[in-house]
Amino acid sequence: DTLYNAVDLIVEQGYSNFKVVLTIKNRKINNADKYEFIDKISRSEVYKRYQKSILVFPSYIETYGLPLKEAQLFRAPIIASDTLFSREILEKYPRSVFFDKFDSQQLAKIMIDHICNIEKLNNEVNKFEFDKNEVTVSFLHYLINQVKGL
Repeated sequence: DTLYNAVDLIVEQGYSNFKVVLTIKNRKINNADKYEFIDKISRSEVYKRYQKSILVFPSYIETYGLPLKEAQLFRAPIIASDTLFSREILEKYPRSVFFDKFDSQQLAKIMIDHICNIEKLNNEVNKFEFDKNEVTVSFLHYLINQVKGL
């Protein structure tokens, strides 16, 4: 719910140049146009999306956050819940930022910062493939069991 509430807050503040990509089946939610439901995807598709997205990882019940490690390999920016496992995995990773797992306002602020600073991300992160003419920032959230073949 933290992610959905954060999206609602971002829309309320007038931002429209973003979408959240979810690897779950379509469901009825507020601001549905801000989401892309892609259900299960291949491992290679996950890797392609890391190169064009900001990983949002709100989970707080994992024992090991594989998406966090994978996103690092692609030098993707990461927004993660502030948990012991996230801190351990992302220790010294300069493109990560943490939020309180139940604080939608804090997550919304961080996402807005990323939306407003996309050009800076393009310049700082080599291999990051945001299209400079693209006005939509893509936030990827995927569940490990939604990757085909796992």
